[in-house]
Amino acid sequence: MLNNSMRLRSVNTMFWDDPYIEALEAREKLVFIYLLTNRFTNLAGIYEITLRRIAFHTGISEESVYNILQKFEKDKKVFYFYDENFVFLTNFLKNQRMNTNMKIHVEKLIASLPEPVLQKVFRNGLVTVTQWLPNGWVKKEEGRRKKEEGSMKKEEGRKKKEVKKEEYLSEKVSENPSDLSVPDSPKHQKKQKKEPQNPYHGALKKIFLKFFKEEKGVDFYWAPKEATALNQLTEKMKFSISGAGHEVNEDSVTTTFWLILRKNPDSWINENLSVTILNSKYNEIIAKIKQATGSGTSDSLRESILSRLRTS
Repeated sequence: MLNNSMRLRSVNTMFWDDPYIEALEAREKLVFIYLLTNRFTNLAGIYEITLRRIAFHTGISEESVYNILQKFEKDKKVFYFYDENFVFLTNFLKNQRMNTNMKIHVEKLIASLPEPVLQKVFRNGLVTVTQWLPNGWVKKEEGRRKKEEGSMKKEEGRKKKEVKKEEYLSEKVSENPSDLSVPDSPKHQKKQKKEPQNPYHGALKKIFLKFFKEEKGVDFYWAPKEATALNQLTEKMKFSISGAGHEVNEDSVTTTFWLILRKNPDSWINENLSVTILNSKYNEIIAKIKQATGSGTSDSLRESILSRLRTS
């Protein structure tokens, strides 16, 4: 807590005639005047105090205090910064008549505030406080904020470009599952030609998206890297199938994929499920399936594939 000495705090008698205060409920009025007059308040109107202390002194539950502060924040009268337990009374400084010594004291109080609190005060566009911020801080903060906004716009542009590529890829796959190229540039086209064509891509993608939706309750964002991972994963499954003495075809490949999805016992992989992770953790998944019972179907082909996976 900030070290504040005991002092008198006066309240203008016109306080009760303020239209905003008149419209408040009794508990809201109590909390508002408490924030103005408690022993932690200072000339800056920005100070540290916990919700528990406010609730204890006012006799109002913490949940109700929280809801009241949310209302004050929505009305831009009071901001409460929960991470730092700081209160900011937005109009406090505006309503003070200060001499030179009082102004110096306010500048020191604001300069001593934690950096996260200063940033939140500034970002909320609270003009009444900006003039009291340390010299050079506002200019520095504006530069940092503009840099953040630039980075955000750049990231949004990158994501939009990625989404457009994915939409094109999805259309091409629906027309021909083996055609996975995205002709956005000669360099990209050359790279795609090196990728092995996967005639099972469309069926495997549908299986994964359906499984993810059933397990997570949300749609999976299919990024371009998932297509590359699915190609690699398909080659590994084909190797397991042929090694088990079975013909590699759509039925055997999709059956194997279903078994890997449903029989995988690794909770971390399931929680962070993606084709990229399944591909990178393929050997680990097989090793763990090897230790599991996994005998939930009578289909001989599935049992044979699962047996191969266990002993691979």
